[in-house]
Amino acid sequence: MRYFEVKVRYDRKNENGAIKPVTETYALSAQTFTDAEAAMHDMSSELPVEGNFEVIGEKIANYERFLPTFTHEGDEPRFYEVKYALICIDERTAKEIKDIHYVLVEAFTVEAATSLFLKNVFAGEQVELVSVKKTPIVGVRML
Repeated sequence: MRYFEVKVRYDRKNENGAIKPVTETYALSAQTFTDAEAAMHDMSSELPVEGNFEVIGEKIANYERFLPTFTHEGDEPRFYEVKYALICIDERTAKEIKDIHYVLVEAFTVEAATSLFLKNVFAGEQVELVSVKKTPIVGVRML
């Protein structure tokens, strides 16, 4: 399975009762673009859709894993992309090699995302944290 980012546009009723178009991005695990789009259409029944619903974009995400948060602090958690380097030594040249990877982390703050990532680093691996950035993703669906 790989992860896809699917961007949707739909009409939602706001607090004032007015219907406004919104655009949101979701992360889904799927085998193909077709599977990801079908899952997004299935997921639309869980959204507050008040009319039109359309998938307006899909792309293969660069993250390999998803780390969910298991604590709830009142607010909705956000999704952060953690970029890290696995560090190893080339046996022929004795030079350090950095292999870049990405993880999607659900957390309430950048600090919490960093902490959750560091707690889940593979034992025995030398890892360098490169960056942690907030994503536009509002939800994740694992298939």
